Amino acid sequence: MKLFDIIPTPVRWLALLVVGLALLAFGWVQGANHEQGQQAIRDMKAVAVNTGITARWAKGKDDALKNANDRAQINDAAGDLLAADLVSVRDELAAERAKLPSASLASCRAHAATLNVIFGECAAASGGLAKEAAGHASDSLMFQEAWPKN
Repeated sequence: MKLFDIIPTPVRWLALLVVGLALLAFGWVQGANHEQGQQAIRDMKAVAVNTGITARWAKGKDDALKNANDRAQINDAAGDLLAADLVSVRDELAAERAKLPSASLASCRAHAATLNVIFGECAAASGGLAKEAAGHASDSLMFQEAWPKN
């Protein structure tokens, strides 16, 4: 006599039903796990793509900042040269102004003095203006270079 023979028939059917349901549930769970695994793979691929895009954008931003810093150094050096030139021009203007008292016509002296002052002020203002304009142009270029490109 076998063990299976001593189990009553309704219990056998119930046991078979439970085993069948267990196998069905196992298959369903395995299918769900497979789908979750596929979704996880798709998610990882999306993260990798987005990470690559983010890295490219970050590199573009870093390159733009480096270029802007390089331009700022060049502009600062040019501004320093301009400032030195302005000092020289101011000295020359002062020397010319010192010569005016010996000029023969009073109106000529007054006119020349006025022109010297005006020219000196213009030269000083144009140096600062040029430096500011170069800085604004550099900032604009930095933003253009840093803007994400696909």
